[in-house]
Amino acid sequence: MKSQSKPSPAIPRKQEQEHNSYGVLIAAIKYFFNAHLREPLREFIRELLCEVLEEYLPVAIRKATQKERLTTAEVMQLTGWSKRQLQHKRDTGQIIFEQSGKTIWYPRAELDRFFDNCKVEKRR
Repeated sequence: MKSQSKPSPAIPRKQEQEHNSYGVLIAAIKYFFNAHLREPLREFIRELLCEVLEEYLPVAIRKATQKERLTTAEVMQLTGWSKRQLQHKRDTGQIIFEQSGKTIWYPRAELDRFFDNCKVEKRR
């Protein structure tokens, strides 16, 4: 029994020419990109990445390495406040705190908020 192979469909001449012209167009685009845009694009991406890293990396590292809550002793050591000064800030609602039994915890985010609100703008 003879196996009959189907003839491969012939690509019409017009489609073949279009296919070749697309290949030429793609090659031209690749050449233009490599010759004129590659280095400026790389430099732009490099500068953008450096800006983002300089802005966000220190904050991310600090958040990853810091405790979320601090004890009274840790806050006193960090700020230089006395126990009485810290109690006054708690009593007047300047600083939010959490208490479990006798232990008082200060959320780091609340301390950051307190210090952000206390910033003084330089006069001109």
